[in-house]
Amino acid sequence: MASWSRDLTDEEKERLRQKPYIGGDGGGYGTLDQIRRFQEIQSRYLKLISEQLVLMGRPVRLLDIGAGEGYLKKLSAPWGWIYEGLDPLPDAGHVKKGKIADAYGGDDYYDIVVYNHVMEHVVSPDMEVAWAARKLQPGGILFIAVPDGDLPWSWEIPAHIWRYNQNLLHKLVARHGLVGYETFKLCFRKDNGEIWFVARKPEK
Repeated sequence: MASWSRDLTDEEKERLRQKPYIGGDGGGYGTLDQIRRFQEIQSRYLKLISEQLVLMGRPVRLLDIGAGEGYLKKLSAPWGWIYEGLDPLPDAGHVKKGKIADAYGGDDYYDIVVYNHVMEHVVSPDMEVAWAARKLQPGGILFIAVPDGDLPWSWEIPAHIWRYNQNLLHKLVARHGLVGYETFKLCFRKDNGEIWFVARKPEK
Protein backbone atom coordinates (compact mmCIF):
# COMPACT_ATOMS: atom_id res chain seq x y z
CA MET A 1 0.00 0.00 0.00
CA ALA A 2 1.32 3.43 -0.91
CA SER A 3 2.77 5.45 1.93
CA TRP A 4 5.38 8.07 2.64
CA SER A 5 8.30 7.70 5.01
CA ARG A 6 8.96 11.34 5.97
CA ASP A 7 6.76 13.50 8.19
CA LEU A 8 6.41 17.16 7.26
CA THR A 9 8.18 19.73 9.38
CA ASP A 10 6.23 22.39 11.29
CA GLU A 11 7.38 24.97 8.72
CA GLU A 12 6.07 22.84 5.85
CA LYS A 13 2.73 22.34 7.59
CA GLU A 14 2.36 26.08 8.13
CA ARG A 15 3.09 26.84 4.46
CA LEU A 16 0.46 24.30 3.42
CA ARG A 17 -2.17 25.94 5.64
CA GLN A 18 -1.49 29.32 4.00
CA LYS A 19 -1.87 28.16 0.39
CA PRO A 20 -4.89 29.55 -1.49
CA TYR A 21 -7.13 26.77 -2.74
CA ILE A 22 -10.03 26.73 -5.17
CA GLY A 23 -12.00 23.48 -5.20
CA GLY A 24 -15.41 22.03 -5.91
CA ASP A 25 -15.20 22.26 -9.69
CA GLY A 26 -12.23 20.07 -10.44
CA GLY A 27 -10.02 21.65 -7.82
CA GLY A 28 -6.53 23.02 -8.08
CA TYR A 29 -4.42 26.04 -7.30
CA GLY A 30 -4.72 29.30 -9.16
CA THR A 31 -7.37 31.49 -10.73
CA LEU A 32 -10.59 30.09 -12.16
CA ASP A 33 -9.34 30.81 -15.69
CA GLN A 34 -6.18 28.82 -14.98
CA ILE A 35 -8.22 25.94 -13.59
CA ARG A 36 -10.51 25.90 -16.64
CA ARG A 37 -7.48 25.76 -18.91
CA PHE A 38 -6.00 22.97 -16.81
CA GLN A 39 -9.25 20.99 -17.06
CA GLU A 40 -9.23 21.37 -20.84
CA ILE A 41 -5.66 20.07 -21.03
CA GLN A 42 -6.55 17.08 -18.87
CA SER A 43 -9.56 16.20 -21.01
CA ARG A 44 -7.46 16.38 -24.18
CA TYR A 45 -4.89 14.11 -22.56
CA LEU A 46 -7.62 11.56 -21.82
CA LYS A 47 -8.77 11.81 -25.44
CA LEU A 48 -5.22 11.11 -26.58
CA ILE A 49 -4.82 7.98 -24.48
CA SER A 50 -8.32 6.80 -25.46
CA GLU A 51 -7.09 6.44 -29.03
CA GLN A 52 -5.22 3.32 -27.89
CA LEU A 53 -8.50 1.56 -27.02
CA VAL A 54 -9.87 -1.15 -29.29
CA LEU A 55 -13.62 -0.45 -29.26
CA MET A 56 -14.95 -2.21 -32.38
CA GLY A 57 -16.97 0.86 -33.37
CA ARG A 58 -18.70 1.49 -30.04
CA PRO A 59 -18.34 4.70 -27.99
CA VAL A 60 -15.95 5.04 -25.05
CA ARG A 61 -17.56 4.38 -21.65
CA LEU A 62 -16.02 6.61 -18.96
CA LEU A 63 -16.53 6.43 -15.20
CA ASP A 64 -15.35 9.62 -13.46
CA ILE A 65 -14.76 9.14 -9.71
CA GLY A 66 -14.41 12.47 -7.90
CA ALA A 67 -16.12 14.22 -10.79
CA GLY A 68 -16.68 17.62 -9.17
CA GLU A 69 -18.98 19.61 -11.48
CA GLY A 70 -18.60 17.04 -14.24
CA TYR A 71 -16.25 19.04 -16.44
CA LEU A 72 -15.07 15.86 -18.18
CA LYS A 73 -18.65 15.24 -19.31
CA LYS A 74 -18.90 18.71 -20.82
CA LEU A 75 -15.51 18.59 -22.49
CA SER A 76 -15.89 15.03 -23.81
CA ALA A 77 -19.44 15.48 -25.12
CA PRO A 78 -18.28 16.30 -28.69
CA TRP A 79 -16.46 12.94 -28.79
CA GLY A 80 -19.64 10.94 -28.20
CA TRP A 81 -18.41 9.29 -25.01
CA ILE A 82 -20.85 7.67 -22.57
CA TYR A 83 -20.15 9.44 -19.29
CA GLU A 84 -20.94 8.52 -15.69
CA GLY A 85 -19.74 10.73 -12.84
CA LEU A 86 -19.79 10.27 -9.08
CA ASP A 87 -18.94 12.79 -6.38
CA PRO A 88 -19.91 13.21 -2.70
CA LEU A 89 -20.73 16.89 -3.30
CA PRO A 90 -23.82 17.86 -5.36
CA ASP A 91 -22.03 20.39 -7.59
CA ALA A 92 -23.97 19.79 -10.79
CA GLY A 93 -26.69 17.72 -12.37
CA HIS A 94 -24.17 16.00 -14.64
CA VAL A 95 -22.87 13.98 -11.69
CA LYS A 96 -24.48 11.43 -9.41
CA LYS A 97 -24.18 12.35 -5.74
CA GLY A 98 -22.73 9.55 -3.67
CA LYS A 99 -19.73 7.86 -2.17
CA ILE A 100 -17.31 5.66 -4.09
CA ALA A 101 -18.93 2.58 -2.60
CA ASP A 102 -22.14 3.53 -4.42
CA ALA A 103 -20.45 2.70 -7.72
CA TYR A 104 -19.46 -0.82 -6.66
CA GLY A 105 -22.72 -2.51 -7.59
CA GLY A 106 -24.14 -3.14 -11.01
CA ASP A 107 -22.95 -4.98 -14.08
CA ASP A 108 -21.53 -2.03 -16.01
CA TYR A 109 -18.02 -2.19 -17.39
CA TYR A 110 -15.91 0.74 -18.55
CA ASP A 111 -13.18 1.57 -21.02
CA ILE A 112 -11.73 4.33 -18.82
CA VAL A 113 -11.98 4.74 -15.05
CA VAL A 114 -10.76 8.10 -13.74
CA TYR A 115 -9.71 8.77 -10.15
CA ASN A 116 -9.12 12.52 -10.28
CA HIS A 117 -7.51 13.61 -7.01
CA VAL A 118 -9.26 10.87 -5.07
CA MET A 119 -6.54 8.34 -4.25
CA GLU A 120 -4.82 10.66 -1.78
CA HIS A 121 -8.06 10.81 0.25
CA VAL A 122 -9.40 7.24 0.34
CA VAL A 123 -8.97 4.85 3.24
CA SER A 124 -7.78 1.95 1.05
CA PRO A 125 -6.17 2.70 -2.33
CA ASP A 126 -5.76 -1.05 -2.87
CA MET A 127 -9.51 -1.60 -2.57
CA GLU A 128 -10.17 1.14 -5.14
CA VAL A 129 -7.68 -0.17 -7.68
CA ALA A 130 -8.88 -3.76 -7.21
CA TRP A 131 -12.43 -2.62 -7.92
CA ALA A 132 -11.35 -0.59 -10.96
CA ALA A 133 -9.45 -3.60 -12.31
CA ARG A 134 -12.64 -5.68 -12.13
CA LYS A 135 -14.79 -3.00 -13.79
CA LEU A 136 -12.45 -2.25 -16.69
CA GLN A 137 -12.91 -3.91 -20.04
CA PRO A 138 -9.87 -5.93 -21.21
CA GLY A 139 -7.45 -3.35 -22.58
CA GLY A 140 -9.19 -0.62 -20.58
CA ILE A 141 -7.44 2.34 -18.99
CA LEU A 142 -7.15 3.46 -15.37
CA PHE A 143 -6.26 7.15 -15.05
CA ILE A 144 -5.07 8.41 -11.64
CA ALA A 145 -4.30 12.06 -10.90
CA VAL A 146 -2.61 12.72 -7.54
CA PRO A 147 -0.36 15.38 -5.99
CA ASP A 148 3.31 14.70 -6.74
CA GLY A 149 4.74 13.25 -3.55
CA ASP A 150 8.29 14.01 -4.66
CA LEU A 151 7.54 17.73 -4.27
CA PRO A 152 7.28 19.09 -0.71
CA TRP A 153 4.22 21.37 -0.97
CA SER A 154 1.91 18.97 -2.81
CA TRP A 155 0.44 17.51 0.34
CA GLU A 156 -2.64 18.87 2.13
CA ILE A 157 -2.95 18.14 5.84
CA PRO A 158 -5.20 16.58 7.12
CA ALA A 159 -7.18 15.98 3.90
CA HIS A 160 -4.51 13.83 2.23
CA ILE A 161 -4.04 10.41 3.79
CA TRP A 162 -1.62 9.02 1.18
CA ARG A 163 1.36 10.50 -0.62
CA TYR A 164 2.51 9.02 -3.93
CA ASN A 165 5.34 9.08 -6.39
CA GLN A 166 5.71 7.32 -9.72
CA ASN A 167 7.29 4.19 -8.25
CA LEU A 168 4.57 3.73 -5.63
CA LEU A 169 1.82 4.09 -8.24
CA HIS A 170 3.43 1.39 -10.41
CA LYS A 171 3.53 -0.95 -7.42
CA LEU A 172 -0.06 -0.13 -6.45
CA VAL A 173 -1.58 -1.04 -9.82
CA ALA A 174 0.69 -4.06 -10.33
CA ARG A 175 -0.71 -5.68 -7.19
CA HIS A 176 -4.07 -5.85 -8.98
CA GLY A 177 -2.98 -7.10 -12.39
CA LEU A 178 -2.75 -3.72 -14.14
CA VAL A 179 0.26 -2.47 -16.04
CA GLY A 180 1.45 1.09 -15.54
CA TYR A 181 2.69 2.40 -18.85
CA GLU A 182 2.73 6.19 -18.82
CA THR A 183 3.39 8.96 -16.32
CA PHE A 184 2.89 12.65 -17.05
CA LYS A 185 4.20 15.05 -14.41
CA LEU A 186 3.05 18.66 -14.12
CA CYS A 187 4.99 21.17 -12.08
CA PHE A 188 3.03 24.26 -11.07
CA ARG A 189 6.02 25.60 -9.18
CA LYS A 190 9.38 24.06 -8.40
CA ASP A 191 7.93 22.71 -5.15
CA ASN A 192 4.34 21.85 -6.15
CA GLY A 193 2.83 19.71 -8.88
CA GLU A 194 0.94 16.56 -9.69
CA ILE A 195 1.21 13.20 -11.41
CA TRP A 196 -1.06 11.85 -14.14
CA PHE A 197 -0.58 8.09 -14.09
CA VAL A 198 -2.00 5.73 -16.71
CA ALA A 199 -2.35 1.95 -16.31
CA ARG A 200 -3.96 -0.65 -18.57
CA LYS A 201 -5.79 -3.88 -18.01
CA PRO A 202 -4.14 -6.57 -20.14
CA GLU A 203 -6.05 -7.95 -23.10
CA LYS A 204 -7.32 -11.49 -22.62
